Amino acid sequence: MSIMQREMYGTIFPLERGISKEEERRLVNELLDFIILSELYRGRMHGYALMKNIKRKFGYNPGTSRVYPTLWQLERKGYITSERIEANGRLRRVYELTKRGRLIFSFISRELESMLRKMRSISPAEKWYRRFCL
Repeated sequence: MSIMQREMYGTIFPLERGISKEEERRLVNELLDFIILSELYRGRMHGYALMKNIKRKFGYNPGTSRVYPTLWQLERKGYITSERIEANGRLRRVYELTKRGRLIFSFISRELESMLRKMRSISPAEKWYRRFCL
């Protein structure tokens, strides 16, 4: 499992480290595009399943008012496609990554892993120096 996957799965922003529930909610919302792409990278699924997975992994459900507009935006960008299928007598819209979506997800994953590696390799003193003295 990569560094990014370890960061993303499990509770990414545990409250034990002093992050409030509100801060956790904000961070999940800001990363929602990437989180959805990462879930769809594992396979196709419908919106409700996406929300359940996000809730299970991050302890926060962004809700339909955030998830569905994000899905529509990702579809307009060509990162995902959707189709209506019948499951258990109900029509459901199922989403999956396009080839472009897989490329975007892979690119973002690599960039985030690289940034995390760089951030971890800098000592607190060096971070302070770079922030205030350069």
